[in-house]
Amino acid sequence: MFTRNLLPVSLSLMAFAGLLSTTCQAIAQSAPTAPPDDNAVCTPGVRSYVEYGGISTSGEPYTATLKITFDKKLSDGTLLHGVTRVLRARDSSGKVRMETPIGCELDKDGHAYNKLIVRISDPLESTFLDWNTGGAVLKVARRSYQPDAMGGSAGIREWTDSERTVTTPGRSAVTTRIETIGTKKIDGIQALGQKMTITAVSLIGGNALPSVVTREQWISVEHGLLLADLLDDPDKGRTEMVMEKLSLKEPDPSLFVLPDGYTVTLAPVKAPIAR
Repeated sequence: MFTRNLLPVSLSLMAFAGLLSTTCQAIAQSAPTAPPDDNAVCTPGVRSYVEYGGISTSGEPYTATLKITFDKKLSDGTLLHGVTRVLRARDSSGKVRMETPIGCELDKDGHAYNKLIVRISDPLESTFLDWNTGGAVLKVARRSYQPDAMGGSAGIREWTDSERTVTTPGRSAVTTRIETIGTKKIDGIQALGQKMTITAVSLIGGNALPSVVTREQWISVEHGLLLADLLDDPDKGRTEMVMEKLSLKEPDPSLFVLPDGYTVTLAPVKAPIAR
């Protein structure tokens, strides 16, 4: 048994069985025409299907780059390999900057750049501010008032190593195993690791090989940060996220300010649902 800062539900180990709810569909838009550069901000044509939302559950400020590496072997033997880097930041007032990649393109000099959706959440104002960057974009930002979406973190929860099997008669048996895998330092910060393995065995025909999906997460209990996350799925590929250039100092305030040249539109406030 151990205690750690639980990640938001969309990224928690307990939510791993419902993984599809945290993913997008596009894995590769097209095969890259040049060897990928792992030092670049992104790889044109290759992107992981996993999206990362909230990363921190503590109230501490931080700034970090998420390096997301994706590998997959296609049915024709083609090997896909790509990298994406996005910024995450949180200040001591609770404001969060979250960047979501929506494409990777090359500029006129052949340098890769990310097309992004940038979101600033402000719990004090109960607002989200969203805008697009990269390439020719409409310089319009959308501000929405969503107090119900500012629920905060799931807090501290105890975890225990466990194993359970759920059988659907005549169809499949799915075994989920959680195990603690020790500690290590990531970017100088102590991290606690846990691994989830989901093994699905088909009960139809009797000759099908088991399908094994694993997820390994490394978390700073002290700071409530997801420092690394490795997902290995035989059907969808291998995705690894690691925090780079992590700073636990107060972020640059400009990260939470809309760039010049954008017009802000206000989203209509939804009326509460009558009960």
